[in-house]
Amino acid sequence: MKTNRLFLAGVLLLLLCQAQGLFAKYSDMNNVSSVYISKAMIEMNPELYTKDVNVGKLAKQLELVQILSTMDNGIKREMRRDIESVVRAQKYELLMKQKGIVSRMAFYVKRKGETVQDLIMVVDGAATLKYVRLVGDMTIKEIKKIMKTQNQSPNP
Repeated sequence: MKTNRLFLAGVLLLLLCQAQGLFAKYSDMNNVSSVYISKAMIEMNPELYTKDVNVGKLAKQLELVQILSTMDNGIKREMRRDIESVVRAQKYELLMKQKGIVSRMAFYVKRKGETVQDLIMVVDGAATLKYVRLVGDMTIKEIKKIMKTQNQSPNP
Protein backbone atom coordinates (compact mmCIF):
# COMPACT_ATOMS: atom_id res chain seq x y z
CA MET A 1 0.00 0.00 0.00
CA LYS A 2 2.79 2.42 0.94
CA THR A 3 4.68 1.49 -2.24
CA ASN A 4 1.59 2.31 -4.32
CA ARG A 5 1.34 5.76 -2.70
CA LEU A 6 5.00 6.47 -3.34
CA PHE A 7 4.65 5.36 -6.94
CA LEU A 8 1.54 7.51 -7.43
CA ALA A 9 3.27 10.51 -5.86
CA GLY A 10 6.24 9.99 -8.17
CA VAL A 11 4.01 9.82 -11.25
CA LEU A 12 2.15 12.99 -10.23
CA LEU A 13 5.43 14.82 -9.66
CA LEU A 14 6.69 13.69 -13.06
CA LEU A 15 3.52 14.95 -14.74
CA LEU A 16 3.78 18.33 -13.01
CA CYS A 17 7.42 18.62 -14.04
CA GLN A 18 6.48 17.87 -17.64
CA ALA A 19 4.34 21.04 -17.93
CA GLN A 20 7.01 23.06 -16.12
CA GLY A 21 9.57 21.39 -18.39
CA LEU A 22 7.80 22.71 -21.46
CA PHE A 23 8.36 26.28 -20.33
CA ALA A 24 11.92 25.52 -19.19
CA LYS A 25 12.73 23.89 -22.54
CA TYR A 26 11.56 26.79 -24.71
CA SER A 27 11.83 29.94 -22.56
CA ASP A 28 15.54 30.57 -23.20
CA MET A 29 15.58 29.22 -26.75
CA ASN A 30 16.52 31.52 -29.64
CA ASN A 31 13.52 32.69 -31.73
CA VAL A 32 11.14 32.16 -28.81
CA SER A 33 9.57 34.97 -26.79
CA SER A 34 8.79 34.06 -23.20
CA VAL A 35 7.09 35.62 -20.20
CA TYR A 36 6.96 34.21 -16.68
CA ILE A 37 4.90 36.05 -14.09
CA SER A 38 5.09 34.86 -10.48
CA LYS A 39 2.46 35.17 -7.75
CA ALA A 40 4.57 37.90 -6.11
CA MET A 41 4.62 40.00 -9.29
CA ILE A 42 0.89 39.53 -9.81
CA GLU A 43 0.25 40.68 -6.23
CA MET A 44 2.46 43.77 -6.73
CA ASN A 45 0.69 44.73 -9.95
CA PRO A 46 -2.83 43.19 -10.08
CA GLU A 47 -3.76 45.20 -13.19
CA LEU A 48 -0.95 43.56 -15.13
CA TYR A 49 -1.72 43.10 -18.82
CA THR A 50 0.28 41.36 -21.52
CA LYS A 51 -0.72 41.42 -25.15
CA ASP A 52 -1.62 37.74 -24.77
CA VAL A 53 -3.79 37.79 -21.66
CA ASN A 54 -5.33 40.29 -19.26
CA VAL A 55 -4.00 39.02 -15.94
CA GLY A 56 -5.83 41.71 -13.98
CA LYS A 57 -9.16 39.94 -14.39
CA LEU A 58 -7.82 36.94 -12.45
CA ALA A 59 -5.06 38.49 -10.34
CA LYS A 60 -6.31 37.28 -6.96
CA GLN A 61 -6.73 33.69 -8.14
CA LEU A 62 -3.47 33.22 -10.06
CA GLU A 63 -0.32 31.51 -8.86
CA LEU A 64 1.69 31.91 -12.06
CA VAL A 65 1.50 32.81 -15.74
CA GLN A 66 3.70 31.33 -18.47
CA ILE A 67 3.68 32.54 -22.08
CA LEU A 68 5.69 31.19 -24.99
CA SER A 69 5.55 32.48 -28.55
CA THR A 70 7.49 31.68 -31.71
CA MET A 71 7.41 32.41 -35.41
CA ASP A 72 10.11 29.83 -36.26
CA ASN A 73 8.50 26.98 -38.23
CA GLY A 74 10.85 24.30 -36.89
CA ILE A 75 10.28 25.35 -33.30
CA LYS A 76 6.53 25.61 -33.94
CA ARG A 77 6.40 21.97 -35.08
CA GLU A 78 8.37 20.76 -32.07
CA MET A 79 6.43 22.95 -29.61
CA ARG A 80 3.09 21.70 -31.03
CA ARG A 81 4.19 18.10 -30.44
CA ASP A 82 5.36 18.88 -26.92
CA ILE A 83 2.14 20.72 -26.03
CA GLU A 84 0.05 17.83 -27.37
CA SER A 85 2.17 15.40 -25.35
CA VAL A 86 1.68 17.39 -22.12
CA VAL A 87 -2.06 17.75 -22.69
CA ARG A 88 -2.44 14.02 -23.36
CA ALA A 89 -0.11 12.76 -20.63
CA GLN A 90 -1.56 15.01 -17.94
CA LYS A 91 -5.15 14.38 -19.08
CA TYR A 92 -6.18 17.97 -19.63
CA GLU A 93 -9.82 18.40 -20.59
CA LEU A 94 -10.51 20.13 -23.90
CA LEU A 95 -12.69 23.09 -23.04
CA MET A 96 -12.93 24.69 -26.48
CA LYS A 97 -11.41 24.29 -29.91
CA GLN A 98 -11.75 26.71 -32.83
CA LYS A 99 -10.40 26.33 -36.35
CA GLY A 100 -10.33 29.18 -38.83
CA ILE A 101 -8.89 29.34 -42.31
CA VAL A 102 -5.35 30.18 -41.18
CA SER A 103 -5.48 29.79 -37.41
CA ARG A 104 -6.52 27.43 -34.65
CA MET A 105 -7.20 28.02 -30.98
CA ALA A 106 -7.69 25.55 -28.13
CA PHE A 107 -8.34 25.87 -24.41
CA TYR A 108 -7.45 22.98 -22.11
CA VAL A 109 -8.16 22.78 -18.38
CA LYS A 110 -7.49 20.69 -15.31
CA ARG A 111 -10.31 20.95 -12.81
CA LYS A 112 -11.01 20.05 -9.26
CA GLY A 113 -14.78 20.09 -8.99
CA GLU A 114 -15.98 23.40 -10.39
CA THR A 115 -12.60 25.07 -9.90
CA VAL A 116 -10.13 25.27 -12.78
CA GLN A 117 -6.62 24.86 -11.41
CA ASP A 118 -4.68 24.93 -14.66
CA LEU A 119 -5.58 26.51 -18.01
CA ILE A 120 -3.59 26.13 -21.21
CA MET A 121 -4.44 28.31 -24.21
CA VAL A 122 -2.85 27.51 -27.56
CA VAL A 123 -3.19 29.95 -30.45
CA ASP A 124 -1.70 28.54 -33.63
CA GLY A 125 -1.76 31.21 -36.32
CA ALA A 126 -0.27 31.38 -39.79
CA ALA A 127 2.82 33.17 -38.47
CA THR A 128 2.91 32.57 -34.71
CA LEU A 129 2.34 29.78 -32.23
CA LYS A 130 1.43 31.02 -28.73
CA TYR A 131 1.22 28.96 -25.56
CA VAL A 132 -0.32 30.58 -22.49
CA ARG A 133 -0.61 28.75 -19.17
CA LEU A 134 -2.44 30.10 -16.13
CA VAL A 135 -2.21 28.26 -12.81
CA GLY A 136 -4.47 29.13 -9.89
CA ASP A 137 -8.02 28.68 -8.66
CA MET A 138 -10.34 30.01 -11.36
CA THR A 139 -14.04 29.59 -11.99
CA ILE A 140 -15.56 28.67 -15.33
CA LYS A 141 -17.15 32.16 -15.36
CA GLU A 142 -13.68 33.74 -15.14
CA ILE A 143 -12.40 31.44 -17.87
CA LYS A 144 -15.27 32.57 -20.10
CA LYS A 145 -14.15 36.19 -19.65
CA ILE A 146 -10.65 35.26 -20.78
CA MET A 147 -12.03 33.32 -23.76
CA LYS A 148 -14.16 36.32 -24.75
CA THR A 149 -11.10 38.58 -24.57
CA GLN A 150 -9.08 36.13 -26.68
CA ASN A 151 -11.83 35.86 -29.30
CA GLN A 152 -11.86 39.67 -29.65
CA SER A 153 -8.09 39.80 -30.15
CA PRO A 154 -7.09 41.07 -33.61
CA ASN A 155 -4.06 38.77 -33.72
CA PRO A 156 -4.56 35.17 -35.01
